[in-house]
Amino acid sequence: MCNLNIYAVKIPSSLSKKDFSDFIDYIPSHRQDKIRKYVRQEDAIRSLFGQLLLQAVIQKECHILRDDLIFSRNKYGKPYIYNLKDYHFNISHSGEYVVCVTHNHPVGIDIEYIKPVSLEIAQQYFSKEEYNLIIGQSKKSQISFFYDFWTLKESFIKAIGKGLYIPLNSFAFSITEEKEYILKINPYPDRFFFKQYDINPGYKLSVCAKSLYFPQEVNEINYKNLIPNLLYKK
Repeated sequence: MCNLNIYAVKIPSSLSKKDFSDFIDYIPSHRQDKIRKYVRQEDAIRSLFGQLLLQAVIQKECHILRDDLIFSRNKYGKPYIYNLKDYHFNISHSGEYVVCVTHNHPVGIDIEYIKPVSLEIAQQYFSKEEYNLIIGQSKKSQISFFYDFWTLKESFIKAIGKGLYIPLNSFAFSITEEKEYILKINPYPDRFFFKQYDINPGYKLSVCAKSLYFPQEVNEINYKNLIPNLLYKK
């Protein structure tokens, strides 16, 4: 049985041609082709380190080599590993972070860089109660609360495995006095639990799982350790 584990990598903003070549050589050729098609290097780097993080995590937890992994997607586009039963993962990236959660039941994770945003988005896509909670905060706290709800909602629809096929206002969260978020309106029979982590003041990170037993901390990995040391030489 796989414990609920959460991993994060702070990725570089840029890579030299040699370093990029060293890292990308360590992922399957079909993924290399896709990553090389990105126009912006920062997008290529996020995708590259998402793949590297996933490979490192699976090898650590399941003792299976990257060349033996068979990736597939459900009809909504959520990736899974065809030849690993009862092993679930989810990845998210934003800004300078790539994060991953794994468990033996469906899980979801979302990280967002906190930047200015129009609260009309919350009015349009959140429940009325959630929107009222956000605008009821001080001006300084409204954006922070918006990203609390946004990452929680994203982690939930990613755990369900249907992505944005589920309208964000079809379910809703309430908040306790201890600032714990509870799924108040749940369109599914399963029970889900949520936890938020502070890995950087400029980001919001939320995780959704069918387990109460969340790790206390995020396991942060140096990006240079995602491939064998012999492949990374300064």
